[in-house]
Amino acid sequence: MAEITHAGLWLRWSSLTRRDKRDVLATIVAIAAGILLARLPFRFGIGPGGLLTALSPLAPLLLGSVIYARFVLRQDELFRLCHMVMMVWGAAAMLTALFTLTLLQRVPDLPVNGPLVLGAAFSIGSIAGGVWATRRYL
Repeated sequence: MAEITHAGLWLRWSSLTRRDKRDVLATIVAIAAGILLARLPFRFGIGPGGLLTALSPLAPLLLGSVIYARFVLRQDELFRLCHMVMMVWGAAAMLTALFTLTLLQRVPDLPVNGPLVLGAAFSIGSIAGGVWATRRYL
């Protein structure tokens, strides 16, 4: 089982089993590969366009999600509860940002980087949810 430290913000690496460590590292590698594949067309000047460009990061990101879900399901009930709260808060923050961006599109000449804003909103929401859950349940 994963041991949660620092008010729920970190996992103690030494408390993880070999399989858990492998799953966490595989998740990090898969998500990094998805991000790099998403940036690759822009790096070589291909630019956005085409279905392949849009779907290229999808496979590694889904693989990382499946591996991470397998890791979470092996943990105890309290870990899964805190993780669920984090994901719900992150999704709520991302949906709030999405609705806000939809309203802001009506403002002319307003430069907004949608994916960056949505990613930041999910990160902030999940961290806030994690802090709330650990203070409430731990």
